[in-house]
Amino acid sequence: MRELNPRVVLVSMAGVGSDGPWRRAVTFADTLAAMSGLTHETGQQGHAPQGLTFGLGDMVAANAATLATLEHLIREQGGHVGLSQLEAMSAHLGTALIETLLPAEATGEGATAGPLTLRTSGEDRWLTVGVTTSAHFTEAVAAVVGDSTDDPVLALTTTAARSDGDALAAALQQQGVPAYAVRDGRDLVATDPQLAARNFYPVQQHPLAGEVQVEGIVAHLSTTPARIVSPAPLLGQHTDELLEEILGLDHDRIRHLHDLGVLE
Repeated sequence: MRELNPRVVLVSMAGVGSDGPWRRAVTFADTLAAMSGLTHETGQQGHAPQGLTFGLGDMVAANAATLATLEHLIREQGGHVGLSQLEAMSAHLGTALIETLLPAEATGEGATAGPLTLRTSGEDRWLTVGVTTSAHFTEAVAAVVGDSTDDPVLALTTTAARSDGDALAAALQQQGVPAYAVRDGRDLVATDPQLAARNFYPVQQHPLAGEVQVEGIVAHLSTTPARIVSPAPLLGQHTDELLEEILGLDHDRIRHLHDLGVLE
């Protein structure tokens, strides 16, 4: 390939890398999450690790590969990017590694409250509250529940159980406490006001399913804004175009392949 194009960039994305004692390991999303230490971070405070519910390694490794490829293109140099998904995922453990160097529990002005995950009203509905200082948390909870308390965590837990998650999150946010209702897939598509305002789920007309909401463009570019112009293709929808444009087959030859059943 370098003989044809000296500036070509080749990306190899192995699970743990192309060398080292585990180079031949068979890996999937769950095993890489466990190997990287991320699975352990889902089981804090004596609870068993819950694991990740999606292939995070694919995403972070793809981002790393993209950055490395762009670096080659900017330098106008070809090269080989040898990527380890394990290392790309482990790079996201920064805050967890720092926490191991901190005291087990801060006191005084450095004391913190959270993170918390609280059940709210409704079936399987939850609220996540981020970390803030204990003093700020106590004041915020008193303002939200309407009364001072010696146990703000218990007071907020009790209030959350009979409250709408979105409304309680908004009340906490107004007091400077990071909080948001835990979303499921339906919430994201149908009710989340932030994603709706940014048109993250545009509607496409699918030839079989009709109107379908699809994931939008993550990066909003000012000069060259991207847009989704068509739904996902059907199986084999563009076969004829590819045969004609890439392989140079004429219409008669493509028709003959169809008649033979080759393209079914």
